[in-house]
Amino acid sequence: MLLGHTRITPPPPDGLYPFMVESGRNPHDLVAHVSFAPQRLASGGAFYDFTARYGAVREEDRVTLREYLGTVDELLAETLDLKRLLDLPLIALSNGQTRRARILQTLMRKPAPEVLVLTEPLTGLDVDHRPRLLRLLHALHTKRAPRVIMTLRGQDPVPDWITHIVRAENGKAIVGERSRMVSNQFGREQEPNAKYTNNSQRTGEPIVEICGLNIAYHERKVLTNVNWTIREGEKWHLKGPNVPTTTLQRQIGLVSPEQYNAFPRRIPGLSVRDAIGTGFDSTYAFRPRTKDEEAQVDKLINAFGIGIGKDGEKEFALLGAGEQALILLMRALVSKAPLLILDEPFAGMDDAMVVRAKRYLLEELEPYQAVVLVTHWAEEVPWPASVVQQLQLKDGTCA
Repeated sequence: MLLGHTRITPPPPDGLYPFMVESGRNPHDLVAHVSFAPQRLASGGAFYDFTARYGAVREEDRVTLREYLGTVDELLAETLDLKRLLDLPLIALSNGQTRRARILQTLMRKPAPEVLVLTEPLTGLDVDHRPRLLRLLHALHTKRAPRVIMTLRGQDPVPDWITHIVRAENGKAIVGERSRMVSNQFGREQEPNAKYTNNSQRTGEPIVEICGLNIAYHERKVLTNVNWTIREGEKWHLKGPNVPTTTLQRQIGLVSPEQYNAFPRRIPGLSVRDAIGTGFDSTYAFRPRTKDEEAQVDKLINAFGIGIGKDGEKEFALLGAGEQALILLMRALVSKAPLLILDEPFAGMDDAMVVRAKRYLLEELEPYQAVVLVTHWAEEVPWPASVVQQLQLKDGTCA
């Protein structure tokens, strides 16, 4: 509605944007929307190489952030901690860096927007950059240059300077002042609280042994002399800006924002069942499944209890962003791989989906399965702190 895609009937007497009518311009031209839902780059049937950012050596991949933006407001770029990244290839930026770059691009738009709508702006940002972005948005909103509207997930903290909240729930919009809306949880699902038993031992077999790892994008060092051993059954919380993940295919169950962007979405295309089933081979095309594999797909569909159609036959491409993210998490889980790398797995999900996903990770994994969870939100870690090991990456080294 804010973006002009739908209309109110009957229309308000003074229009939807009465404070912008006097400008003489189309109000919809004055509203800028920056969506942080994963971008559907693979809208066709093909799968594109989401690991390209780890090479960034092809000529078409060498467009820098500065070249992409054109004219750069360097003060604004510094405020968003992007000035030091302006001459990097765009494809080499992390998920959080790309999000900040898109905000910068929108704020430099001419003519300047009067209303800025941000979808999930905090998802993917680390603990240092969240307050930095919120301070900038607060300053802009205070000056009404532009006014700021944010859509947040139910589990996201509401910034202190927000005065009013609209909660969309069950097809209805509930509007109220911040004090009343934040205190009222409106029947949200409860977090999983099952007693967790860690059956693995530190003497379990190593799954991954990294010794003296170094990674660089041309002259820019990303990781320096990293040593890390992951053993069977261990649960790891990996933190830090621009955290890299790798693809080891059959030995890893992987989900990430880049993979979401890359997943094929041709219509007609993969059903939900077929999308989940591609996780058995870490491929992106249909193949016949065995009875045991079909049973495992059924188990996941029943465990997550989402409205994906009878027997999971809905088209994957026709589902909402949150449902697609959940399906790709199920895809990572279906093969019961010995190592799961979950890179921001809850991005785009609503709180009910997050609760179900965390419950499964807490209660249903096999004792031998190790997990590396990449998230900037401590609240998203489903396991007790007593069993979670942490690896903090800072300036390319283990902090």
